[in-house]
Amino acid sequence: MLFHAWVDTGFWAQALINRVKTINNGKNLNLYDTRILVYLLNTNIEAFSKHSSMYQFSFLDIILTPVYIFLLISLGKRIESKNIDNDVSYQYFTKGLYFKFIGAIALCCVYLFYYGGGDTINYMGGTKVLMRLGTQNMSALFDILFNGMSREAYSQFNASTGYPEYSYAKPEEWRVIRFTFPASVLGLGLYIPASLIIAYFSYLGNFKLYQVFCYNFPGIYKKLAIPLLFIPSAVFWGSGILKDTFTFSAIGWYTYGFYMAFIRRENMRKNIITIIIASWLILSIKSYIFIALLPGSLIWLNFERLRSIKSTFIRTLAMPIVFGIVGGGGVFIMSQLGSSLGDRYSSVDKALQTAVVTQQDLKRSEYQGASFDIGNFDPTIGGVVSKMPVAIVAGLFRPFIWEARNPVMLISGLENLIFLGLTIRLLLATGFGFFTRIGKSPLLIFSLIFSLFFAFAVGLTTSNFGSLVRYKIPCEPFYLGLLYVLFYLKKEDFDTNKTEEDVALINEEEEEKDSYKRLRSKTGFIVK
Repeated sequence: MLFHAWVDTGFWAQALINRVKTINNGKNLNLYDTRILVYLLNTNIEAFSKHSSMYQFSFLDIILTPVYIFLLISLGKRIESKNIDNDVSYQYFTKGLYFKFIGAIALCCVYLFYYGGGDTINYMGGTKVLMRLGTQNMSALFDILFNGMSREAYSQFNASTGYPEYSYAKPEEWRVIRFTFPASVLGLGLYIPASLIIAYFSYLGNFKLYQVFCYNFPGIYKKLAIPLLFIPSAVFWGSGILKDTFTFSAIGWYTYGFYMAFIRRENMRKNIITIIIASWLILSIKSYIFIALLPGSLIWLNFERLRSIKSTFIRTLAMPIVFGIVGGGGVFIMSQLGSSLGDRYSSVDKALQTAVVTQQDLKRSEYQGASFDIGNFDPTIGGVVSKMPVAIVAGLFRPFIWEARNPVMLISGLENLIFLGLTIRLLLATGFGFFTRIGKSPLLIFSLIFSLFFAFAVGLTTSNFGSLVRYKIPCEPFYLGLLYVLFYLKKEDFDTNKTEEDVALINEEEEEKDSYKRLRSKTGFIVK
């Protein structure tokens, strides 16, 4: 890092010398020219340091990071102790939180010391610029926080506040900066403490997704913690100050709110508000994720209604109606959300054109040998559908282990190897029963549709593994959670529609077993 800083500074110095010589008609530098050079050089070094990744890291990060971890873990333990008697899923609340903090700190270190910069550094730098702006012009700060960045608002920055990395032409990036700003203030403007605060609040959404699976399959709640809370790449890329952290958490809140409001029909007002806020957050940062969530959500809701019909004959007749409602409802909602989705996704034609342009742009960029190619395709429905198999494979299972080029990609490659191995094993063991079991659980239907749709979209439009391993994390818990349910649950467990009393009884039995184990470990006696 320091070497690169000196090299860049040397390039700047030589460029400035040449610039001053040009002004002086090629003559050697005199005393006056030297003073100009020193001034310009200091100005450029200062500008360089403010944009350097190490500028976001200080000795206070090392001192205060353990303090913030202690405070946030204490808060997490209070939540766990308050709810664990009524919900055994909270046994994994602080365990998952520890893992989340490890992911957040690891991501900070990778961007600071390995990549030497990146989006997360720039987002944090943007919050610091806003903090300095607030000391000079509080009304301008609140205007940016509540109304977003504009050309007029950008003009409020000056040499003393510093200039953010992103201009007013980057609205999605500025939304991340605005969402991060409260955490930056609470973290005293320190990079790692602010990242830990973001990790804590984003974890709440991840845990809600875990609870949805636990409520539907309470008998394997311990095993479900692995795919829902402990996937290394999902935790790593979904824990820092990045777009993916906010959208990943919002997906969890959306799924939980949808399940509680429309499936269990509990606290309708509260959970509908949760859905609205989560949807707004997704649409604000990555609107295409909402496009992937919508079809599965509508099918989930309608299959729950179909399952309540006792007659197989009537269910069969109702199936085409269900898909008609899903298709019509999806088109209607998409048309109503046209402006929120942005111009790129406001119509099918524009969405297809966006997919082609995005893939071609990424393909032309240089990613240090980490690129891959699924082939060219036309911006038509036929052209896109022709790439569906290879795109889904790329979105779910690539990079393969032999395609890894760095430690971060290696971790993703190992995960993908597990994903692929479980998928092949289940297909060989169950055959068509694989899809039959999924069809008996509306949650699994939703998980499969979202996973395949999202993997298809990401695999189609991404041409380098560096982006792929980060973009694909929203579908990983759904797909691996689905595999775990199919792998560990017996066939007859799919044929029952458990009531809340059944779930409570299973939770009580599991908690009683855990109490016996804890008592035995403490006393050394076997409790029967």
